[in-house]
Amino acid sequence: MVKNTVPSTDLQRSDNTPTAFGMSRCRAPNDTIAAMLFPRLISPEVAHSFLRILWSDVINQRVPTQTHRQELLKRDAIEIHGKNYAPLMALHWGLTTAVEQRTGKELLPSFAFFRLYFEGDVCRVHADRPACEVSASLTLAYSDERPWVLSIASTPATDGLGVTEDFGGEPFESFLTAPGDAVLYSGSHYRHGRPTPNSNRWSAHIFLQWVSRGGPYEADAFERLELGERPVGGPTI
Repeated sequence: MVKNTVPSTDLQRSDNTPTAFGMSRCRAPNDTIAAMLFPRLISPEVAHSFLRILWSDVINQRVPTQTHRQELLKRDAIEIHGKNYAPLMALHWGLTTAVEQRTGKELLPSFAFFRLYFEGDVCRVHADRPACEVSASLTLAYSDERPWVLSIASTPATDGLGVTEDFGGEPFESFLTAPGDAVLYSGSHYRHGRPTPNSNRWSAHIFLQWVSRGGPYEADAFERLELGERPVGGPTI
């Protein structure tokens, strides 16, 4: 059971606790990003403050939540989708330029969601839908300050692998992230997951997705929302 207050969890890096194992910037044949650490995509203070505001909205029932298990998780996790929570959508859209600069790709935001995992949770190894051409796994906080490894395959996914408990014989890289750090990768092209059980009472993460501007999945941009018309002229009295 998650408490109504989210504790402060400033995670300090040290020489004995590396931020990433085998960090690299890999490229697929189509120049798709495999895995790349992005330290301090947001500051730890922003990560913690965002989580506190979000959790206050959850406790006060100001935002719809849902549980997610399906085949990826062994237990239900709490989720909030960007289209249902304007602060999450604004954060996602606002980070687009920073991610474009780091990846060298022209991007449009597609989908975003927040997920709260609990102790013992795993996320099985999988690849995402096509609207996840560029993905960011952004850590907000760990209840017990124990980084939870995110692993990403080193080679592009092949058809037929589906969802599995681990990588089997696939080569992969593993990353540790502090609050505010993100890992960038191509979720639709590289299998990824957290097959090692979460050792925290809970951990909070945001998953952000982008598509290529002018690419085959541009129709998935902006959560497929009906954005309406821009204002025309000035205000009338």
